[in-house]
Amino acid sequence: MEDLRKINQRRKELEENYASLKRQLALVKGPNVYKPVKGDLIDELFAKHLNACGLPIPVKRLGPGKYMFGTR
Repeated sequence: MEDLRKINQRRKELEENYASLKRQLALVKGPNVYKPVKGDLIDELFAKHLNACGLPIPVKRLGPGKYMFGTR
């Protein structure tokens, strides 16, 4: 039982270290910035709100009104 407690404690420590490193990496990489198609008012408004959220998910415009978030 003691071994299980030590393992869980170590797992918790590693998760905390990982979270800290992930936050630091996000600061170095900077936020993803979606660049809208000029003249497409919907796309420009979408970009404004998307960039304000600061989501770490890449977004790609596939066509008018069609976007890919990450790999979907």
